[in-house]
Amino acid sequence: MDKNTFEKLLNADSESEHLEFKEAKNQFPLNSGKKSLFGYYCAIANEKGGKLILGVTNKVPRVVVGTNAFRNINDVKQKVYDEFKRSVEIEEITYSKKRVLIVSIPSRPIGELIGLKGRFLMRKGESLVNMTPDVLNKISNEYTQDFSSEICKNAKFLDLDSKNISILKSLLKQSKKVEKKINSYSDEELLVDLGLIRDKEITNAALILLGSEKSLKKFFPHAEIRFQYKEDKNKVRADFTHIFQGGYLSYYNTLWSLINVRNKNVLIQVGLRILKKQFIDEETIREAINNAIIHRDYSERGSIIITQSLKEIAIESPGGLLPGVTIKNIADETRVRNKLLAEVLSKVDFVESFGNGVDLMIQNQLSMGKKMPDYESTTKYKVVLEIDGVVHDPKFARYVSMIAIEKNKELSYKE
Repeated sequence: MDKNTFEKLLNADSESEHLEFKEAKNQFPLNSGKKSLFGYYCAIANEKGGKLILGVTNKVPRVVVGTNAFRNINDVKQKVYDEFKRSVEIEEITYSKKRVLIVSIPSRPIGELIGLKGRFLMRKGESLVNMTPDVLNKISNEYTQDFSSEICKNAKFLDLDSKNISILKSLLKQSKKVEKKINSYSDEELLVDLGLIRDKEITNAALILLGSEKSLKKFFPHAEIRFQYKEDKNKVRADFTHIFQGGYLSYYNTLWSLINVRNKNVLIQVGLRILKKQFIDEETIREAINNAIIHRDYSERGSIIITQSLKEIAIESPGGLLPGVTIKNIADETRVRNKLLAEVLSKVDFVESFGNGVDLMIQNQLSMGKKMPDYESTTKYKVVLEIDGVVHDPKFARYVSMIAIEKNKELSYKE
């Protein structure tokens, strides 16, 4: 952190900026009591994140006094992770020849609380207190809210890329779900009609889908997709990497092309016909990526990570499964984290109306004699989907194809 940025923190309104200053000249408790690092981590995370700054007096005008606390920063970071299963960033700077520690605490996930020994803390003035019932209820009800439909403060129409809006118009014209004459709308009228602009203000969904690369870096730097290819999935380092930033509509096709260039074909004989299929099925992967865009938790700072190897692909997205959704019932539950995103992507025929589509992925995998989509590596903080490209049972794939031909229809995943 540079000097100017730090001085802005010194003069900031601690309540609105979610800052907490502590002298901590000699030491600061790590985990003993609520007024420890663990306690402040819990409270600040529950307030959607902020900074705990050690070595600075709390009252304005604040004075930098320096601190000797937490000399082994890596050890502290590991202990925080062990306790909360969440990371923390700790930056050590020197200001006026005095050591200052800046602990950057990430926000809790949407609808979840960070607890310390069964207590859910929040700040009240200079004290840490238990959360009141009304605050607890408000947080637990966040799952019914829609992050993607919220207004992005300070975003302007110019933050949207006109090329991406043109792509959106083209997709809507081709869509079977839209009967309106798209050409009769101006760009702004169209986005208002779709709900992407509300009361002349820009929604989060508009930026995620249509924002320029510069705007996404400014407002949602973590709303990106990191693609990597590994010849061997167990390798530590990738053979190839690429980061996709900007509005999703600006790169969705390029992303598939990057996956497909390393794809391989598999041939399945059905009677006298030869069916040419792919290890990595396009419809399945597009559905999986769209699901990640729709269902990820944008309050989490991580990126969507796609890892392709020779015969499989894995997609990891921040935020766990929604309450009521489990690995066992994921194909039948239709809950959605970002409803506006799901609605818009449905209108352009990217996904089903609720943005689920797990049933379609299962159908495609089973009909090819492949393994089911695998969510077993999913945790409370991230959803991990692994899709195997190997045809393990070619006889079954042939059988399903013959039945589909006889019945003149595609079989559902339940069939």
